[in-house]
Amino acid sequence: MLQLSRLGIRNLATDDIVYSKGLKDYKDNKIVSATWSKGKKQYRVVIKDRFKYQVVIQTLEDGEFSHYCNCPDHIDEEGACKHVVTALFFVLSYEEKTLLEEPDNPEDRAIFQVIEYFSNRDLTIPKGETFSISVTLSIPKLIDDSSKRAYVSFHSGSNKLYKIQSIKKFINNYYDKKTINLGKDFQFVYGISKFDKESQRIINFLLELYETQKVSNVKYHNDIFDRGNLILSPNLLFRFLEILGDLQFNLELYDETYDEVNYSKSNPDIIYNISTIDNGIKMDYSGGHSVIPLMQTGELLYMNHRIYRPNKRFIKNYAPFYNNLGASREPLYFKESNKDKFLEVILPVINETFKITIPDEIKDRFITDDLEAIVYLDIEGSKVIATLNFCYGNIEFNSFESPDKKDYIILRQALEEDYYVELIESYGFQPDKSRYIMENNNKIYKLLSSNLQALTEECEVYYSDSFKTLKITSPGSIKAGISVSSDLNLLELDLRIDEVSQEDLKDLLNAYRIKKKYYRLKDGNFIDMDNPQIKDVWNILSGLDISHKELDNPIIQVENSHAIYLENIFNSKGIKIEKNQAFIDLIESVLNPEEKDYPLPSSINAELRNYQITGYKWLRTLANYNLGGILADDMGLGKTIQSLVYIQSQIDINKEEKFLVVCPSSLVYNWQDEVETFAPKLTSKIIIGTPEERKNIIQSDKDTDIWITSYPLIRRDIDLYKEILFNTVFMDEAQYIKNPNSLNSKSVKMLNSKYRFALTGTPIENSLTELWSIFDFIMPNYLFKHSRFSKEFEKPVIRGDKSALAQLNSKIQPFILRRLKKDVLKELPDKIEEKKVADMTEEQKKLYLSYLANIKSDIDSEIEDKGFEKSRIKILAALT
Repeated sequence: MLQLSRLGIRNLATDDIVYSKGLKDYKDNKIVSATWSKGKKQYRVVIKDRFKYQVVIQTLEDGEFSHYCNCPDHIDEEGACKHVVTALFFVLSYEEKTLLEEPDNPEDRAIFQVIEYFSNRDLTIPKGETFSISVTLSIPKLIDDSSKRAYVSFHSGSNKLYKIQSIKKFINNYYDKKTINLGKDFQFVYGISKFDKESQRIINFLLELYETQKVSNVKYHNDIFDRGNLILSPNLLFRFLEILGDLQFNLELYDETYDEVNYSKSNPDIIYNISTIDNGIKMDYSGGHSVIPLMQTGELLYMNHRIYRPNKRFIKNYAPFYNNLGASREPLYFKESNKDKFLEVILPVINETFKITIPDEIKDRFITDDLEAIVYLDIEGSKVIATLNFCYGNIEFNSFESPDKKDYIILRQALEEDYYVELIESYGFQPDKSRYIMENNNKIYKLLSSNLQALTEECEVYYSDSFKTLKITSPGSIKAGISVSSDLNLLELDLRIDEVSQEDLKDLLNAYRIKKKYYRLKDGNFIDMDNPQIKDVWNILSGLDISHKELDNPIIQVENSHAIYLENIFNSKGIKIEKNQAFIDLIESVLNPEEKDYPLPSSINAELRNYQITGYKWLRTLANYNLGGILADDMGLGKTIQSLVYIQSQIDINKEEKFLVVCPSSLVYNWQDEVETFAPKLTSKIIIGTPEERKNIIQSDKDTDIWITSYPLIRRDIDLYKEILFNTVFMDEAQYIKNPNSLNSKSVKMLNSKYRFALTGTPIENSLTELWSIFDFIMPNYLFKHSRFSKEFEKPVIRGDKSALAQLNSKIQPFILRRLKKDVLKELPDKIEEKKVADMTEEQKKLYLSYLANIKSDIDSEIEDKGFEKSRIKILAALT
């Protein structure tokens, strides 16, 4: 153990600053790695600074130690560098934790935590000083666009301010995170010392200049940082003043010095008194303080301890008075010959920016009322027309024109007039001769939905009768009519929304599809698309996978398979629908197949259970409406016999029909046995043999009712089946087509048949994609393309989206019939158990005993050599 303490580390450090930096690096986890060599009895610690430095702490006798670091400071300075300090804190912490493990006993643990707290209390990094910066802005000459510049110098410190003799060196040290020394009492330690908030803004500005110029032009870099001065162009001066904000500074202006100056981006108050003298006009500056221009352009003015940056209109109006805004300046005289020109032209303009005191004898000729803006709104075709008028007192005139000159002069408020012009144009109106027009539907919708209210709060607004009819309306309720076509193959859907014509409906839904906020009807009104009725119609049509083109027809035709989906969604949304009797019959038949009066074929050689009869009727019902399904009964409940009863019923109706069963290779003979046992009147043939033999069977056999083939063979023979139209195709153990990209799946989906059914006890084993693949066989496209199915159902369900799961269940439930053994237990026959014993022949016994003797000998040897525990694998191998 080292004789190490926090005080000892502080004493070892070169100085307190080095100690603080080392402690900070330790707390900031700058240690990359640390190892202890038991042989060498030394710690090696790697610390990441600007480079990686390696520290070695070598233990000596009696707890003494030596230290080494490969950094330059350790070589040049006496005492421990900051890296050694960091490493020693690590060693101290490590050895303390080794000695003092946290106890398990709660009482002891509490004492341990108290000791830990007070042991680490002095690991707090010493709080550094806070420094500030004072600014002196020097403008020796009027700034122009050529060589005249502004100069800035700085003083900095905490208690005492020191002049920054080299700004470049100062900011370079800060940039490199070095300690900055300006004087005896000024030592800024990066990471420990800090600048106050206002000063830090200045530092950041200097850093930006430094970094920019460092990577650009060295000469220009030197021009900006001229030892103790920062040289600023007009644009940089503007930026610097903005950064100063409310911070007061010193100003050296021409030959004068002003203290406690601040900056304001506003217009100074320029006060003039107007009076009449000798039938003329006297204009006398009465502001009390001189207004001193800092820039030739008039963009910066100094007055009474403040630098102003006025707006453009002020600068423009101020230009003629450039040299006349001082306490000692002579008044301006406008003789009688210029009096009217002054009153009519000059006074209304300067009144916008200066504070003018006007005598009563002149006021009588002026209209000094405040400006009111009046807007007239009208409709012209599909456009909105706005006329903007200005009104002063009783005088109203078009904003594009000047008022008629009579015996009065209007003191117009140009800034306010500009504001209203900009306001109108900001809403999307475009100037057009003496009015404004708005043609863009987006802008018109926004005007009606929000901007119109905002406009009325700013202006007096009048509407024409035609404009009053323009509004954002809500669609009415949804109405639907649904029927089954005469051939029972298709549903005919008539979907309508009140207030929306059939002509508008298609474009309205397209607007919803592309997420527009509104739709403009043919009559000019708008419909807000954030509306539950529109959303419901969109969801219904999207669920039916209706294309945009299909909406051209007022009657939409969809597959019968969507009947239950439509019934459920219309009921859940409370949508009134008109149904024909055929649709009602379809719904009742699919949902309650056991109620159907389908006769059982008399030739079936079996006593069917009630659930099997229901399964048969379910298959018949689906086929009757050109639908497919998945018979997903539990294993052993008779999926095969239910299928055979269905096949026999179809043969009884039309003896020419042909059926195909595709199943695993191990079940082809089982299917044939089942046909012969339970449906003796049906003929069946297994498609087996060489490729040539199978081809001959497929091409020549016209009389067999049921062909039975396997998944491997259907893949090879699919081209032979393509031209054959089967009445029904059954996929037994349909999980064999669960992978939509497999050859099994692709092959069976190429078969032609009127109806398709899948038989499986496990329609889903790993993912919903398996279910989609089976549905893609029995009713292609019912669950959309796989990409859409995955996006709308599979991925949301995986994320736990209950709504997506409920919607999926609603779509698939009518087409999956699944009964478990526990559900139909009362209908199942009693279990029959029969035990049979198979004895080995003499030759088999002889072979078995010989093998047993050899194995026993091997295992005994294995156990003797390795022991029982290490021989378990050998024993297990022998048993299996």
